[in-house]
Amino acid sequence: MATATESLPLETDKRGVERLAYKPEGYSTWEWKHQGATHKINYVAAGDSGPIVVLIHGFGASAYHWRYVIPELSRKTRVYALDCLGFGLSDKALVDYEGYGIWREQIKDFVQEVVFDGRPTGEKVVLAGNSLGGYNSLATAAAYPELVDKVVLLNAAGRFDPNATMDDVAGNESGENESLLEKIGKAIKRAVVGATFIWTKQPYRVQQVLKSVYVSHDTIDDELVDSILRPADDPQASEVFFRVITSRGTPVNLLLDRMKEADIPVFLLWGRGDPWCVPANADRIEQYYANSSKVFLDAGHCPHDDDGEKVVKELLQYLNV
Repeated sequence: MATATESLPLETDKRGVERLAYKPEGYSTWEWKHQGATHKINYVAAGDSGPIVVLIHGFGASAYHWRYVIPELSRKTRVYALDCLGFGLSDKALVDYEGYGIWREQIKDFVQEVVFDGRPTGEKVVLAGNSLGGYNSLATAAAYPELVDKVVLLNAAGRFDPNATMDDVAGNESGENESLLEKIGKAIKRAVVGATFIWTKQPYRVQQVLKSVYVSHDTIDDELVDSILRPADDPQASEVFFRVITSRGTPVNLLLDRMKEADIPVFLLWGRGDPWCVPANADRIEQYYANSSKVFLDAGHCPHDDDGEKVVKELLQYLNV
């Protein structure tokens, strides 16, 4: 299944802390066949024993964002991290991202085809996701509970809507029935978003955003910024950006309702210094979903990069390895 830890490309940062080495050309490639198309997906795999942990990055990030977590996790688990379609070094496919169902299907197929190598193993995986990746972890567990043992949410994105039902969101993963007015509105939004995309695609602006959501700035370096900006140079990146930010997923409470049937445990590993996905979001999930537990960290929106050492410690303790 996974490769040995010793094969991981490693480096040390300016503080002397070990991490996954930055490889602009990518790590491993999986050719994902989906709905008649083939998409190249970048991923990292390491470790040869222990539970299986699949790491899902957030909006605009990539597998490399788990650089401080992967090496240490791989010593006690089998760990995978993939670039979701449209992000990182995976293809910038111009597909329908409405409802975010495309990523739920990608993660499911990745687990079956790459992690399990296309063979039924009787095992399940731990899905750990940050921000949008946390939402995608929940969505995958809700849809395919037979594949998922636990879900770990690191400052997960997603909204609560107590009045929503699954009937309300059914069919919202397609834009086939858009009215002319909606199409015109979307064209205007596309122009505005395109201009914003170009304006923000500058190293110093990326650094500004990162500094606003990290508690520690020690890990905000050229490699991290490049890993965010390089994928944005793809000619289709702006359109992917538009399609993603104008899409909307199923409310988190409905995903949790579906997970209750399989009683999948949820671990909330939350940076309390996050101005976007605030600590109250973690409290709400814990109060709503009985089979959950929570740990707050002195970190921001991306605790795995802000303070990877503490994230690994808490995660290994939670997994009892």
